[in-house]
Amino acid sequence: ALGSVIAPCSGAQTNIAQVRLFSLSLQCERGRGVDTIGFEWFLNMTTLVLGGFNGELSPNFLSGTTSHSSFFYLWNDFFGESFDGGIELDMPFPTDANGNGFADFFEVSQSVSGPGAGTCTFYGYLSASVANVFWARDAGSSRGMMYYSLPDPLFPGGTIDFAQPFELIEYSGLLWYTPGSNTIHGTVQLTNATTLDTFSGPVHFIKSSTNRFNVLLLQPGAWTNGMMQEMAFLHDAFLRDPDWPTNYYNASWFEFKDGQPITAEPDYRYWILSIDDTNDADGDLIPDFSDDPFVPPPPRQPALSLAFGTTNLLLTISGDPGPVHHLQQITSLTSTNWQTFLELVLTNDPQTISLPLPAESSVFWRVLVPPP
Repeated sequence: ALGSVIAPCSGAQTNIAQVRLFSLSLQCERGRGVDTIGFEWFLNMTTLVLGGFNGELSPNFLSGTTSHSSFFYLWNDFFGESFDGGIELDMPFPTDANGNGFADFFEVSQSVSGPGAGTCTFYGYLSASVANVFWARDAGSSRGMMYYSLPDPLFPGGTIDFAQPFELIEYSGLLWYTPGSNTIHGTVQLTNATTLDTFSGPVHFIKSSTNRFNVLLLQPGAWTNGMMQEMAFLHDAFLRDPDWPTNYYNASWFEFKDGQPITAEPDYRYWILSIDDTNDADGDLIPDFSDDPFVPPPPRQPALSLAFGTTNLLLTISGDPGPVHHLQQITSLTSTNWQTFLELVLTNDPQTISLPLPAESSVFWRVLVPPP
């Protein structure tokens, strides 16, 4: 007597995607300048209103004429003079050498070399153009230099030529996620290769009701940084890039409530979060990240046939190569205690195996094929 059964499917699908997170703000060290006469000047940048220096050159969303802006504090130790004001610097014309949709300026892997424009204002004193702005950074390095000139506040008509180091803040890592029909739950683990700081925590997306494969709505949440500080972030929409269909990016920017909690005021708030998922279980060219959960078809129900050999029995199994086939036997059909005596992965369809002649008066066989 021969028979076959197939077990039900169970278990959730978990995938891994690549993640890159970079700040739209630049972190600037103290700048050193030399004026026309040869005296040395120093300059610190900050976006803190209540005092202190955080080195942030932030994205200039308000002006629209230049890409970045900050407050500055300028001083000269020889004369004992100091000045403060505002500065705007424009990054070079954006290029995208690797064609991934992101400006090379913000990618550590890409080099930067080019001019920009700028203006500055000395509070209560003067306003003038920032001349000869030039940016330079080697591929593979997060650190670069910006060169610019400010009008000399002590000697009209003179300039102060500055060289100031800046640094990109970039994290990369993995996203473990579980696809869903309407929601996506996941966990990120990101590392800054320069500082070795980390971000880790959950993400939760809701699919758009009108375009659920291409528009995802990130829900507010919080991660933990390497100092165990909470990094709360806000709601944002994510789009699938039609030119890079495995990539998802935020439609505006990924916004922390405070991107650098060690300072007294919120700063370094605006970032770009990019998710790249090459998983495509059903081969429909929609990454699993936004696709409906893939349910693999069950294995084909095996068919069995039995024949006598010279001194044995020949059991032939027709079924799908790959899945494990559990061969079971029992001596009475009134019993339910089927015993597995062999686990077999078919390499051919059909495949024949040899069974010893049974000692009992009757033996029944069946094959159990669980789903993947």
